[in-house]
Amino acid sequence: MKILKIRYYLILMLVVLLGSCNDYFDVDPLGEIPRDNNFNNPEGFYNALNGVYISLSDENLFGHHLTYGVIEKMANNHSLEGNDPIADFDYENVEIQPIVNGIWEKLYNSIALINSILDALKEKPDVLSAEKFKLVKGEALGLRAYLHYTAVKLFAPDYNLNKSMKAIPYVKTYTDKAIYGFSTVEEVYKSILDDLNEAELLLKEEDPAVTGISDRSDSNFPQFIGGGTILENRRVYFNYWAVVATKARVFMSMSDYKNAYDAAKLVLNGQVFDWVNLTSAASIYRRDVIYYSEMITGIEVSKLKNYYNSFFDTEKYTTTQSSWYDYITSIYDHPSDYRLKYQFRPNKNNSPEGNTISIKYDQRVNDGSGDSESVYDGYYLVPLIKKGEMQLIAAEAMNILNPGNTEVIDLLQELRRHRDIRDDLPEMTAEELGDFILEEFRRELYLEGQMFFQYKRLNKNSMPRLGFPSTVEISEGAYVMPIPKDELELNF
Repeated sequence: MKILKIRYYLILMLVVLLGSCNDYFDVDPLGEIPRDNNFNNPEGFYNALNGVYISLSDENLFGHHLTYGVIEKMANNHSLEGNDPIADFDYENVEIQPIVNGIWEKLYNSIALINSILDALKEKPDVLSAEKFKLVKGEALGLRAYLHYTAVKLFAPDYNLNKSMKAIPYVKTYTDKAIYGFSTVEEVYKSILDDLNEAELLLKEEDPAVTGISDRSDSNFPQFIGGGTILENRRVYFNYWAVVATKARVFMSMSDYKNAYDAAKLVLNGQVFDWVNLTSAASIYRRDVIYYSEMITGIEVSKLKNYYNSFFDTEKYTTTQSSWYDYITSIYDHPSDYRLKYQFRPNKNNSPEGNTISIKYDQRVNDGSGDSESVYDGYYLVPLIKKGEMQLIAAEAMNILNPGNTEVIDLLQELRRHRDIRDDLPEMTAEELGDFILEEFRRELYLEGQMFFQYKRLNKNSMPRLGFPSTVEISEGAYVMPIPKDELELNF
């Protein structure tokens, strides 16, 4: 059987990531995790789960590359002067290979951490109370599914094009020297749904987020990584609604529009996530640039300020080219759109002409001292899933299931009115609506790491470019990152 050897570099990960949690993780010189010593009390499980979230905030994952970094270059959502190999899908470029390898390695390292928790739950089911057992297991299963879903979208063909092809390993246990076979695309998706379905059942019983999300109480929110408990601040955990929302995404990837619609509507009808307050979204004092109340789940990124300074303030990521043309207006179709008016600014720090950059991840906070540039709320959060996406999934699915259904327009107009766009949409055919919904996805999910996957699941042969020329042709193989060669050499 063709196999893949997954290498887990856990000694550095656990020492660096868990920091003050070392009392609970006695890591030996070989990097192995002696689980007998780690999970003898509830804190061991909670700290291990916390370690997973810190791992997800890494630059190679959702701290940078898989939200507003490389994945947005691949969607051509940064205006890049000159040639950029990743925007041209040149995955074999010597500058790009380490990034691709790093994403793969970090995904599976994080999965290993998750599996160490799940294995320990099997071995020591009585350490946690019954309700905490369900909460921790449900969350871990949901995260395992989410990371494998991310991996299969990056490193395998689209489900609808070649679901019988060998794709990636779906790793369900932790061992110190793990060897796993490749699963087909279809098998991976089945395992993803199996994990999500079990997670949904577990979390529905015990997750306090089912009935409501407690909002931040002070400027230090979220608190768990620096203190707090697993029952607090459920937006920064993979909560019940995050599991359901992920199912909506997965079903869209499978073109199972009925189940995608049902999952998206379940989230929307739960009425847990409020639309952003437009006053907060436009405020000159602590402006809400990520639409926090709409965030279903997200990751706290402690280095977000450093990342922002490195990539936006230095104008590596910008919406203009040499300050002579701002391409961002090519995305947003209405001048009153709050996403256009209040999520970008001229970059006065490094360019007197003021190249335009996004402020979605700017962590500066206006403290009332009169610094007019420090106007953004310092959440240190990167959203993974938000309410607006569920609105668009429901609209797209209904447009396909029942063309002409007025709910499609209703869903779109509700979203747009909460972006301060008051004009009614014109009449459109189902095909025109499909194109419009894709454009609205781009407006709503800008710099959140999802547009490349939207183009992939729709098998688009071109995508719009934030620059000149205004479109990019998609070459064969562009939608599939190569699995690291040293992994494949073991098997093929």
